[in-house]
Amino acid sequence: ETLPAAEAKPYYSRIAKHYESTRSFDEAERFYLRAGLPQDAVEMYSRANKWELAHRVATEHMTQAEVAMLYITQAHRLEATNKFKDAERLYVMVHEPDLAINMYK
Repeated sequence: ETLPAAEAKPYYSRIAKHYESTRSFDEAERFYLRAGLPQDAVEMYSRANKWELAHRVATEHMTQAEVAMLYITQAHRLEATNKFKDAERLYVMVHEPDLAINMYK
């Protein structure tokens, strides 16, 4: 028996996390989106270094301001772990090249 979407929604996040743990990213993305958690799907792809997929989900399911804020936050985390190329890529994706330049100073 299938639950109505409103009743099933709380379970979607748990299902998504399961699929993420098995590296079934397509399925995980589907359930994160059903749960209304596109930012979790973006973060999943980012952790897996699948930047293009992260960008696709972000631009399709989040506002431009949400995307920029998420990417800048992630870029700061990458900077802190000396992953400068990945941080640079995120800064450029959200049209903040000055932040990338300052990172290298």
